[in-house]
Amino acid sequence: MSRKSTLGDALAAHPSVDMLAPAIPIIIWAISGRPVPDDNVSQNLFVALSTLSGLVMAAVTFICSMSYQSESRYMQIARDRYHDELSRNWVSIIAWTAITAVLPLASLCLWPSRPGLSTAISIYALVMMIAKLGRSIHWMKYTLFMQKASMTIGEPFTDKDMQKAFQRHEANGISFYGVGNGTTVDHCVAYQGSDDGFEFFSGSVNVSNMVVTSCSDDSFDWTEGWNGTATDLVAYQEPEATLGYDCDCLIEADNNENNYEATPVAHPTLKNLILVGNGGSKQGVRLRRGTQVTMDNAQICGKGKALTVESAETENALVNGTSSITNTTISNNVNSEKGIYTNDVFAAATGNKVDANLSYASLEDIKKACDWMTGSWVD
Repeated sequence: MSRKSTLGDALAAHPSVDMLAPAIPIIIWAISGRPVPDDNVSQNLFVALSTLSGLVMAAVTFICSMSYQSESRYMQIARDRYHDELSRNWVSIIAWTAITAVLPLASLCLWPSRPGLSTAISIYALVMMIAKLGRSIHWMKYTLFMQKASMTIGEPFTDKDMQKAFQRHEANGISFYGVGNGTTVDHCVAYQGSDDGFEFFSGSVNVSNMVVTSCSDDSFDWTEGWNGTATDLVAYQEPEATLGYDCDCLIEADNNENNYEATPVAHPTLKNLILVGNGGSKQGVRLRRGTQVTMDNAQICGKGKALTVESAETENALVNGTSSITNTTISNNVNSEKGIYTNDVFAAATGNKVDANLSYASLEDIKKACDWMTGSWVD
């Protein structure tokens, strides 16, 4: 899963850009003739600014401790995943608020001999204090949101800013990073997560009896050379009107985003799949970026593009027999980016067909079709 970076992301990730913020007011002050306050006013201003900066430093230190002591599960994940980003921000915030508390006192000492320089230093301190206060409020808002998300995950969010933060800081149900086939994985459920249900990064781990329900991004995702076997997979996406959000692919599969022919080539073996989307024009199973696959006995429906194949490497592998899709029913025709693995090629393979009537109304209907979906683990 990938997401394009935004200007807001860059500003949040790099606190050093705040050092440029005071440049504009200082330039304006210089162009205006570098006015300075009179002696009595200047002394009061410098003392007040130093006091205010000290109070801000105390406040941001409290917010920092709140961020690092929060026990919410999403904040714990964020601290692990974005450790460097958080560290850069909080070190910068606390250090610079301390500096902005000292700079006005330096201005007070310099005032008798260098009033212009003292004024410029105070302007710099004031603007920097405001910038760091704004940055700390951003991270406080993020921390509080993660606290809320941990308690209310699955409920629709109405605040647009919170939705953006939720989309920016995501977590898969389970991420398999280079896990080998000596690990046993079975009977797992990912329910209404904020990213993928299960994602595989390289490795050869084998999995079975895996259920994903209404994760907001992809239900299953693999990349970077995963070569395991997956048996008895179910993905079900509840209607958007019920969830309050749309879901992405049922399967999104890559070999390597930067080099489609990188080795080892992703080539998992999938058997016995029921994949049901929640409507819309998005892809159901999306095979791309050089991935290969062996898929047998699958049913794919509920998406505007039930089966999408992209990149010449992926499509050629399906045509020349390196990859195969057999005994698979899809609810609409194959969507081929390159026109190599066409719907006719798909339909000519063993047991494949297009059935516009293929559908499952609920997860309970899927359970009836899967004798392995019994017991409290999947209730």
